[in-house]
Amino acid sequence: AEYMGHFLSVYFFSLTLPLPDAVRMALEETSLIQKECDNPEQKLGVMHGMAVVFSGVVGSGLLVAPGDVFAQANSVGVGLIAFLFAGLLSLVGALCYAELGTAVPRSGGEYAIFHALLGRPIAFTYMWVSTLLQAPAANAIMAITFGRFVGIAVLNVPYNDPDIDHRWSVKGVAMGCCVVAGIFNSFTVKLAAQVNTLCTVLKLLVLALLVALGAARA
Repeated sequence: AEYMGHFLSVYFFSLTLPLPDAVRMALEETSLIQKECDNPEQKLGVMHGMAVVFSGVVGSGLLVAPGDVFAQANSVGVGLIAFLFAGLLSLVGALCYAELGTAVPRSGGEYAIFHALLGRPIAFTYMWVSTLLQAPAANAIMAITFGRFVGIAVLNVPYNDPDIDHRWSVKGVAMGCCVVAGIFNSFTVKLAAQVNTLCTVLKLLVLALLVALGAARA
């Protein structure tokens, strides 16, 4: 959230400048952020770090995708094979991240990796694409999924409604979720990490409950 604020402040101020000056100012701001990345300050513990990784890997799609996968596969076995193949692909991606993370021991995530391997222009472009497109799209999917479940459980929205994601009640819950998450992440890293860890624990409990219910009905 802190780095995102830097980028957005540079962006809005640069709109009033000529293009060469705007580009130069943006690159200077990126250089300042890179200096902070080269000298990171530890703000997350082991548990909070594990919660961040787990919540990023095991997303809300796990609660939505299985039904669609098994419906399209028309077979439990074929569906399980699809999940196994997807798990192997995820494992390969995780190993790549582990290798890159140890090879580039800097704060900044993908930005630091792109900066070290491909240079500042590519890293700068990636950060803007991630800030304006990739991250908002992923957050929107998670928020609308949350709104869907709240709508079914609390707002009496029919679970088989084909237009459930277009209902304003579901959209309102999703937008409220984004606003609340943004507020928590705007204060301190520690507070955001605590909230994320709590949500991760709740997610684990829900998954354990689903596994127990499935085993009981088997």
